[in-house]
Amino acid sequence: MMMRHFAASLPATLTLLLCACGGGGTTGSVQSIPAAPITPPTASTPPAPITPPPLPNGPLGLSAGPFVTQAANWDGISGEWPKQTTERLLSGPDLVSISYSAADNSYTLTLPDFGTGTLRPVNGSGIFNAGSTTWSKLNAVNYALVQPNGIAAPVTVAMDYAPDSGFTYTSTGFWSDGLQGNPKRAGVFAYGQATTDSAMPVSGTASFGGEVRAYTRTFNDVWGTVDLSFDFGAGTLSGKMVLDTSDGWDPLPLGTFPFQNTVYSKGSTSFSGAIAAPNAETLGSFSGQFTGPGAPELLGNFRTPAFNPLLKSWDEIAGVFVGKRK
Repeated sequence: MMMRHFAASLPATLTLLLCACGGGGTTGSVQSIPAAPITPPTASTPPAPITPPPLPNGPLGLSAGPFVTQAANWDGISGEWPKQTTERLLSGPDLVSISYSAADNSYTLTLPDFGTGTLRPVNGSGIFNAGSTTWSKLNAVNYALVQPNGIAAPVTVAMDYAPDSGFTYTSTGFWSDGLQGNPKRAGVFAYGQATTDSAMPVSGTASFGGEVRAYTRTFNDVWGTVDLSFDFGAGTLSGKMVLDTSDGWDPLPLGTFPFQNTVYSKGSTSFSGAIAAPNAETLGSFSGQFTGPGAPELLGNFRTPAFNPLLKSWDEIAGVFVGKRK
C-alpha cells in the first residue's frame, strides 16, 4: 500500500488562546506573537577589476621597414548586416600602408575611408596572471588611429605583437569601423620587410607553412592554413589553403583550395596563381612576395569563390596569408 504524506503550512503569526475561569463565567484574551523580523541580505562587494599588465616598451609590431603590404577590405556601407546586398570585397597590395618611426616609437597607418593617422596603443589581449606586471603571452595590441587634428578616427585597429608572433619579418593586423556588432567597413592586412632581388635564393627548394585570415562577402570570419612549396632553381610553385568559417559556436569546414596555374620564375621575389575552390565553376586568384633576407618568410593576398554552409549558397572570400619556412 502506498502512503502519502501531506505537510500543513504554518501561519506567519502564531496565535495563542489563553482562557481564565472564575465566578460565574469565563473570560478570554487573544495574544499574538509576531514573527521574527526579516533581515535584508547584505549587499556583496563586487570583485575588484583585474587590471592587465602595462604594454611592453619599444616596438609592438615590426620595426625594420620600409614595409610592403597585402590586404583585403570589406565594405558593406550600403548593406544590412549580416545578409548584405551591396557588399564589396577588395584584395591586393597597397590597399593599406604602414610605417614605423624609431624616433618616437610610433606607427603611421593609412586606411581606406579613414586616411592617415598615428597608432596610439590602448590595451593588449593575451595571457597574464592577476597582479602580474608582465604578460605571459601578448597576442595582439589594440590601437586608436589618431588623425593629424588630434582626434581619434571612428575605427579600431589590432596588430599582432610581433615578438610573440613566431614571425620575424612579417606580421598581420585587423581594422574595423568600430560599430559594435554591426560594422560597415573592415579589413585584414599583412605587412613585412620585402626580400631584395640580390638576397633571393636561386637554387634549392623550400616549403612554407602559415596562417590565413579573411572574410566572406557576407562578412563571416574565415581562417585556416596555407602551404607553399618552391623550387628556387627550377622556378616552380605548388600549394594549397585549408579554410574554415564558424556559425558563432563551432568551426565549419570550407574545404581545401589547391593552387593552380602558378607563376613563379627563378630569382623572382614575387609569385601568383589561380585557386581551385571545391566544386566551383570559376577560379580564384592569389599573389604574394617574399620577406626577409634570403626569403625566410612570405605574405600574400587572395580572392576566391566558396560555398558558404551558413547561407547554403555560393559566396566569395578575400583575405591575406603569411608563412615561414618549415
